[in-house]
Order: sequence, then structure tokens, then C-alpha cells
Amino acid sequence: MRKKIVVAGIVRDHLNRFLITWNPKWDKGYSFPMNDVETRDDVTPAEAVKAVVDDLDIQLPGAKPTELEFMVDAGKSGSTDELTSYDFHLYEVKPKEAIDLSRAKLNLGKASMFLSYQELLSRTDLTWATPNLVREFVEYSELVLTVIHRPGLKETEVLLVWHEPFGGYFFPAQRCTSDIVIEAVARKTIRDDLNYRSGYAAISRVGETVITLYSKTFEMERNYTMHVCLASLFHDGRDDWKDRDDSPYPVPETEDLHVIFGHFEKGLIRRGKRFRWVPISQLRSSWVGAPEKMEPAAIYVSTMVPEMSLPDNLPVEKMAVALIQRETSAGVEFLGYWDNTGRMFKLIGEECGDRETLEECHSRMMNGFLDTGKSELPENIDGNDVYLEFVSRSLGDKQLRRYKVRVSRLGLSGDVKSQIRNANVKFRWLTKPEILADCTSDSGRICSHVGTILYELGLLTIDPEEGTQYS
Repeated sequence: MRKKIVVAGIVRDHLNRFLITWNPKWDKGYSFPMNDVETRDDVTPAEAVKAVVDDLDIQLPGAKPTELEFMVDAGKSGSTDELTSYDFHLYEVKPKEAIDLSRAKLNLGKASMFLSYQELLSRTDLTWATPNLVREFVEYSELVLTVIHRPGLKETEVLLVWHEPFGGYFFPAQRCTSDIVIEAVARKTIRDDLNYRSGYAAISRVGETVITLYSKTFEMERNYTMHVCLASLFHDGRDDWKDRDDSPYPVPETEDLHVIFGHFEKGLIRRGKRFRWVPISQLRSSWVGAPEKMEPAAIYVSTMVPEMSLPDNLPVEKMAVALIQRETSAGVEFLGYWDNTGRMFKLIGEECGDRETLEECHSRMMNGFLDTGKSELPENIDGNDVYLEFVSRSLGDKQLRRYKVRVSRLGLSGDVKSQIRNANVKFRWLTKPEILADCTSDSGRICSHVGTILYELGLLTIDPEEGTQYS
């Protein structure tokens, strides 16, 4: 069978209508702007923009093409009358300014126009492929879910990231927009979207499910086929994915996903990702913030993830922390002190003794660091102390530990040093930008627990960058 490779440019106006142009080469009817190319290497976003420019004879400076869909269809060629298989590579082209069709050229006397989805399905002057294409990419979409998991305290935990189009936390996902294998899409998600560049991923495709969701992009319900892939990460000791000349390479080790702000989480933060680890049985809990309509997918994924948990005898380390903060013109700052032993800044706090309860440790910390008799010492900002629990590696012996932390958020007024008992300690106000920068670097000037505690309390927010489009 004859085969053709086609690049099409999909343009929508402010009313969510689609641009079609008269195309005498394609069965003498209206179609999306499209050009045929010789090889797969000629399929580029620029070619989609060129197809629109060629059909309208209007330049589109600053137009932004985004890969939309890959589809295969077969039918009779309008130019040769042969049965032909077409590989359609669709790109959405977003002009910098609205297109004025009154300036567009006529193609054999036929004017270009914007039509709604329903109009495209009902017209009879379209090429045979056009209704098939628009129905396929509007009503259906393929997503690859990349499930990254780790053993939790009692059960398997999975990574969820914030999806703006879905309005909640969900598995890392990327649309399958081209003719590459599903596993390759999952690897691309890990490398490009999650920004993991310290090793490589072993991908296992375990199944697929179909759910219906409302799409903000097309303003209608769409059917999503979700391909589920489990990912195991391996750290090879290098800082990026580039080949090196030094030999031999370090022996790859399983990436330790419990290291707070380790290789994996640093990449997420640098990419601007908001993320959380969630026990598999709690995927549908309200605190997770997952989109309600994603529940069927979450249920399906939970049956695919292997059961794993951390040892029951993990050492427990308890500590009490006074999170002292102040408001400045540049934002909120947190008081830290220099720990000469660890050679880093920490939050004011104390570790519990062997036979000391968390409450006793908290009382000792408050009386030891702060002059609680001062009248200007305010009440707890939250009204109540916050209890946090997380698993990480100890800063000292590097062993995996279970941390239990009692946090008191305090706002000191007036002369801070007059309210701190040991004025000889080196104190410093730590800003959010420098804490975040330190967490994502290897400087080690600020204890990683500082970033962890602030992040768990929702005080260390991350501004997401423009990332993968999902709907």
C-alpha cells in the first residue's frame, strides 16, 4: 500500500473553533492546513506552522507549535486515486495574535474559515480524513502514566505531582503524541518532565484503562486511554545523562527515594514540581487532593503496584522544633542557628533523649533556647503545635530513620536576642529562596530537615514552570 507522512497545523480561535482551508490536493475539499513530507525526520513543529502560513499566505511571527497527536488512517488519495496509508502528525499552532481571515488568500476561489467541532462533523465539503481526524483528537486521547513507587512505613507509597489542567495531584503523565513506544514516553516523562538526570529508569508496562474526563482545552468530555508503566530508578553516580569518556562507569545503584531532597527530589524542585508521596491505600482520601474523576484510574493503578514496606524495626528519632518567623518587605524569614558539629544552619530545636518523651523534649527546648518569661513572646501562630512524621536518612550515620517532629510556629517581636537565652550562638534569618536553593544544591549550608519541615507545613512553596500539557 502506498504510504504518506503528513504534518498538520491545528489552529483554534477564541471561540474554540478550528481553522480549515480549501485543499485541492486532498480530495478537493476543506481540511486542516497540512503538508506532506518525505521522511519521519522531516516531521517538525516548524513544518506545521509552515502549512498554516502556506495556506493563508499570512506570516505568523511568534506562533507557538505544540505536538498534539499522532494518528494513522487509510483512504483513497485525491491526487493519485490510490489506496494510501497516512501517518498524520498533528501540531496545535497558537498564533501570537488573532488571525484575520479577511487578509488570507483564496484557494481556488474558496475562503478559509473557522468551524466548530459539531460543524466539522456535519459538513459534506470536507476531505474524507478531516472528520476522522477531528473526532479522534477531540474525543480521544492517550496518556502514559509513569508510576514511581517506594516502600512506606506500612505499605507502598507512590509519587503524585500537581496537574494544573486536571486541578489536582495525580501520577506523572504525558500524552502519547507521536509514533514512539509507550515505554519511551515514560522515560521521556522521567527525564524531561520530572527532571531526573542522575541515572536511568527501568520501565515495565503493566496495563491500561479508559476513563472519561472533562477537558478544559476542548470544553467537552474526552475519553482517555491511560497506559500504566511502573518505573524503577537507578543512580549511576553521574550528574547528567551525557556520555562521558571516563571509564569504567560507576556501578548503578537503586535510587534511594527516601533521601530528603536527594537526587530525585532535587530534580523535581528544580523543574518547579509540586509533589507528594502518598500511601497506595489513601489515593482516594480527601487530603491527597486528587481529581475526583481520576478515581477509576487510581483504583486500577493500585492493583498494579507491588506491595512493599519498610522494616518494622526502623530507628525512631524524635525532635522538637521552634519555627520562629518574621515578616519583612521581601517576605517571611525563619530563624536558624549555626550548628558547629554539623557545620550547617538548623532550625531552633532539640533531639529527644533516650527516655524523654516528645512533650518533655519540647518543654526543654522552649526553656533552653527561649526566655519564655518575656512578656513580648507571643502565642503560637497556629494556636496548636503541629506534629510531623517522615522517613529519611540520618545526617550522621546515614541510616534510614523514622522522624517524629513537634513544631511550634512562633513570631518573635521586638529585640529577638533579648528573647533568646544563649545570645552567643550564631543566629541568622533564613529566607525562602536561599533555603530552596540550598535544598537543590550540594552546598549543605542549611540542614535538609529545614526544607522538609517547611515543605510539609506548606510554607516552602514551589512555583511550577510551564511544563507538559495534559488535556
